[in-house]
Amino acid sequence: MAEQLNEYNRKRNFEITEEPHGREENSEEHLRFAVQHHMARRDHYDFRLEHNGVLLSWAVPKGPSYNTSDKRLAVHVEDHPIEYRNFEGTIPKGEYGGGTVMLWDEGFYQPYGNVDEGIKSGALKFVLNGKRLKGKWALIRLKNKEGEKDDNWLLLKEKDEYVRDDDGIAEYNTSIKTGRTMAEIEAGEEEKKARNPFDKADVQLAKLVSTVPAGDDWLYEMKYDGYRITAFAENGSVKLYTRNGSDYTKRFADIAQAVMDLSSGRAMVLDGEVICADDTGRSDFQALQNYMKNPKNKSLTYVVFDLLALDGADLRGRRLIERKEKLEALLKNAPENLYYSRHVKGNGSSSFDAACKAGMEGIIGKKIDSIYNGTRNGDWIKLKCDMRQEFVIGGYTLTDKKTSGISSLLLGVYEGGDLIYAGRAGTGLSESDTKELEGKFKDLIKSEPPFKIAPKPKSNEKITWIEPKYAAEIKFREWTKDNQLRQASFKGLRTDKNIKDIKREEADRQVETVMKADAKSIVIKG
Repeated sequence: MAEQLNEYNRKRNFEITEEPHGREENSEEHLRFAVQHHMARRDHYDFRLEHNGVLLSWAVPKGPSYNTSDKRLAVHVEDHPIEYRNFEGTIPKGEYGGGTVMLWDEGFYQPYGNVDEGIKSGALKFVLNGKRLKGKWALIRLKNKEGEKDDNWLLLKEKDEYVRDDDGIAEYNTSIKTGRTMAEIEAGEEEKKARNPFDKADVQLAKLVSTVPAGDDWLYEMKYDGYRITAFAENGSVKLYTRNGSDYTKRFADIAQAVMDLSSGRAMVLDGEVICADDTGRSDFQALQNYMKNPKNKSLTYVVFDLLALDGADLRGRRLIERKEKLEALLKNAPENLYYSRHVKGNGSSSFDAACKAGMEGIIGKKIDSIYNGTRNGDWIKLKCDMRQEFVIGGYTLTDKKTSGISSLLLGVYEGGDLIYAGRAGTGLSESDTKELEGKFKDLIKSEPPFKIAPKPKSNEKITWIEPKYAAEIKFREWTKDNQLRQASFKGLRTDKNIKDIKREEADRQVETVMKADAKSIVIKG
């Protein structure tokens, strides 16, 4: 890795230039690309593809073109560090590549076949998914003429729905990162694009209730079964965070790219749920779990239900209905995998009945005039069609009928600082689930139980205690009088939740309209 960047480092004096030093960095599953407009001794565009921890780089004098008749010369130059894809500024005169650099485009790319083989054979084909460059492209190596030392290639646009009669790039003369022109970057002017007023936010949480509030000052949305994600977009970049602050940007790269396309460099903060839908359109948590293990042949949808900030303005103090109106307008022509969470005003009982009949998880109720303060204060409520919540895994059992594996998971919830045993889940565990859990548990085995009061093993089983590091989504029939789960079934791991926050969910029984099935129920689409 270090050898790949030797030439890059050798050509630069990092005490003078602000370019990043060439350091080793691992490539992730989703590969990035970047295009930088570089006004050096000669005006050109630098085209860069992430591969094996570096950016493969080509200098393209005339820039890329959407016209399939255009054959753009692309000179293969030294590899650059991955961090270079974020660089924008001025390289001092006299330094290698001295001049102004603009971040002209960025995004993800998917190669056709093996990149190393493509480089070796001189034919590298790929699909770009950027802000400005999209679709099928190819790099083809030219045969050198006698005496030529440069490694010359052609950058070509291949036929697809993005092809144009012109080059398609002349209209773009500002940075996707800062909104500045080349002259403004050279002059050192400040970034033009607004920044988000905050870079983290506690999410608004819903209280579990068993009754529908009276009155029409509530709106109701579908409750989706997925991962709660807050999306931060600004200056052409996106970050996706779970409830516990984990960065899922690369795990949900397609969603990140869609948010980037939506934002077009604008600053915004979205709140929603990433789901994987089944054939009927219902959110399927098990399908989402399968996507996390193998994202091939599956697609995700980001159901967006709130807008926390836009163009530098903090909207959390605005009324919910105002935020939703802005959000609906924002998502009017959004990418297909971004979906606006529709709502109905009032009609909570019939909405709940319709959701349950449609096989949905339930509904979420929200006060129309509520602000977003990032707490569980009762302004948002949830009504579930079945009993389901997260539990902490504190151990597992193995019956004498098995020689290895897991027969059931031992589950708990926190009360204060104590882990309270809540029962076991022995169904829903597939063979692949068992193998995955065994791998995660092997370094967590303990001699003492993590529960305040530990369950005793049955006569035909062995219990293995583990350090409580993982949470599971569990569906169950009911709580027994002894505060134990009845008919509990494993639905998947929850890596997006902080286990210390997992407590027993109990309905807040309000003295209001009790939910009853309504023969004149309405259907909520979405």
